[in-house]
Amino acid sequence: MSVVIRIGVLCGVVTFATTGVLDAAPEPPTFAKDVAPILFAKCANCHRPGEVAPMPLLTYAQARPWAKAIREKVVNREMPPWGADPKFGTFRNALSLTDQEIATIDAWVAGGSRRGNDADLPPPPQAVTGWLAGSDPDYIAEMPQEFNVPAEGELNTLLFYTKVPFAEDRFARLLEWRPGNRSVVHHGVAFVGDLPQGSNVDANGELILADGTRENHLTAQSRISNALTRSRMNLLVDYVPGRYAIPGRSPNIGARIPAGKHFKFNLHYQPSGQPEKDRSRIGMWFTTNDRVQELYRREVGQSLPTAKDRTAFYRIQGVTTLHTPGNGREESDWPPIAPFDRNYTVLAVTPIVEPITLYGFTPHMHLRGKDKTWFVTWPDGRTEVLLSIPKYDFNWQYYYELDRPLKVPAGSTLSNIAHYDNTPGNKYNPAPDRPVFWAEQSWDEMYCPFIVYTVDSEEPKSKRRDTPLQR
Repeated sequence: MSVVIRIGVLCGVVTFATTGVLDAAPEPPTFAKDVAPILFAKCANCHRPGEVAPMPLLTYAQARPWAKAIREKVVNREMPPWGADPKFGTFRNALSLTDQEIATIDAWVAGGSRRGNDADLPPPPQAVTGWLAGSDPDYIAEMPQEFNVPAEGELNTLLFYTKVPFAEDRFARLLEWRPGNRSVVHHGVAFVGDLPQGSNVDANGELILADGTRENHLTAQSRISNALTRSRMNLLVDYVPGRYAIPGRSPNIGARIPAGKHFKFNLHYQPSGQPEKDRSRIGMWFTTNDRVQELYRREVGQSLPTAKDRTAFYRIQGVTTLHTPGNGREESDWPPIAPFDRNYTVLAVTPIVEPITLYGFTPHMHLRGKDKTWFVTWPDGRTEVLLSIPKYDFNWQYYYELDRPLKVPAGSTLSNIAHYDNTPGNKYNPAPDRPVFWAEQSWDEMYCPFIVYTVDSEEPKSKRRDTPLQR
């Protein structure tokens, strides 16, 4: 209701005429009613005990001391850290706050960061102290034994193997990597498949090649160039900053765990200054249906979904190199990023030769990564951006899951373009005056534009080993 106050002077007397009552000032937001629902939905996944965030935000007592810092981070859109450009695509697991949510937190702090009535609190998020799914996995694959991480020094990526114990193939609707020691596991990748021909695994889970060489004694570059180390392995799940699980989309879709093969743990450790131990694990939640659509994860620039196609390619600084199925890309041969280069460019292109259904994307670059964009060119020539990450952040490498799976017909092309900034303007750059090579350490670089997809023509598979491991 509005108020009109008229002030007049009549015969020296001040007169007032009121035509309404004053509007009541809006009540400032409270934690219980207004702010807690936002924190529970968008922040608690990381801001809870035992997770990567520096403090939990599950109660008023936990959030109140950080109120001004929370406001600053959300108003500047630094938190929650969600890299997708909102102009392109809609994502099922988007963490970014709406303008209204940001305004609510801003007003809460401006109004004194009030607690409110506890009766208004929404149900707290599920208390998770271990696995992200909130339940124990159906099966846990773990490293054969603890690895002793030295206090200092630079470690090459280490590889450990353990046997798949199943008598028949299984399909995992959800996979999660849990490090045994977060302080030293820089990143990890889990694969499943065949060992290199003629090799065997010792009691420590280390691979001994056909010539007697221990695989972990080789450098990354020599592993790439050594034909004895090549094997047929499929990627299952990885652990990188911001991502350690690929959520299940449907009980009818899953990643194949083939019977009789081997899990491979690929680990990059960074010493903490004191001796440490790690024994990382992979949790698996299986599909319950007898027949399942197989889920694949592969990089744009590689041929998919059939190895008969040879037209996928990379273009590095304008120079084209074809992808060779079986050997993959020889990334170590790519030209280094020159000192002070602010726009080193890599383009990857994959023709779609049979229809697929696309579910999401997982980016990976290192400290010089600047931006990354996936796009599709439809058979009629139209080009559409599917995901744009204009300010890539190595600390937050999410799985970007499409809100609705996207049908991509044959005759389309999937592409990805990425840029790297090796200048002082890149705040994460440790050495802009040095060339950057393609290798495993964070001060080196990588280019991994993954997609997650199924092949439309494939019939749902039974849990028997009735199809090849790798397409």
